[in-house]
Amino acid sequence: MHTVFDGLEAEFVGRAVAQTAADAGAGEKVYRSHELTYAGDLIRCKHCGHTVTGESVVKKTTGKEYVSYRCSLYNTPGHPRVRLSEEKLDRQLLTILDKMRIESDDCREWFARQLRQRTKTEQEEARLKAEEVQRQLSLLRQQQDRLVNLRLLGEIDDRTLTDKATELRDQEANLMLQLAACDVGRHENNEIAIKAFELSQSLRVKWLTADYAAKRRLLEIVFLNFVLDDVTLVPETRTPFDALAEGFVSENSRGDKTPLELFRAGVQGLPATIRAMLCQAATG
Repeated sequence: MHTVFDGLEAEFVGRAVAQTAADAGAGEKVYRSHELTYAGDLIRCKHCGHTVTGESVVKKTTGKEYVSYRCSLYNTPGHPRVRLSEEKLDRQLLTILDKMRIESDDCREWFARQLRQRTKTEQEEARLKAEEVQRQLSLLRQQQDRLVNLRLLGEIDDRTLTDKATELRDQEANLMLQLAACDVGRHENNEIAIKAFELSQSLRVKWLTADYAAKRRLLEIVFLNFVLDDVTLVPETRTPFDALAEGFVSENSRGDKTPLELFRAGVQGLPATIRAMLCQAATG
């Protein structure tokens, strides 16, 4: 009999003190020493939609640990008897990660250079735009002051003052919105785009040297979820990484947008939590 760690419980498998549950006849013991990378509601079974669970088994005779994954309904009559080792899932995942890496050094350097150049250009455009909006705001506030002075001098009546003041306030609100659009938000998106691309090109190296926590962080950053289709791991890749996963030059074009444009646009929709994790992973 083996102890199987299901769902979120598997997240804590390796954090507990070694705990044995054995089938002496089989000469094996299962114990909580391995943090199960692909457990914790990460993968769903395509056949039935249930969670794929992880199992850590240590042979008493050799002391070697074997980690495998299977659907939580594996033993249900009629369910495919699919069980995959962590090593096999690792190989599949590395193949998926490799698809995001641009093979050509020249193309990879061009992509990174274009991201940085777009960032520099947009920062300058935003600066000039902000200066122009500030100039218009200054002129508008001078008009507001003159309007008050005209009323004090009796050159306009209250109705004219009210109507004109409302018009100027509307203009001011519009200019303030334009100024807000020039703030650090766009700059932040560009910086995140650069970090995301740099991470995407080093995923294999980072994965092979990562501990459990770092691997889980990478999976959450890059992917939305996974499905186990028989013995094949099928990812749903998070935007903007999907633009790279489809290939630098993809037949699955989306309108007239280039991979560079798709990648940059995809960054804008990243949740704040993923942005923070991405920055941590990129510098880690």
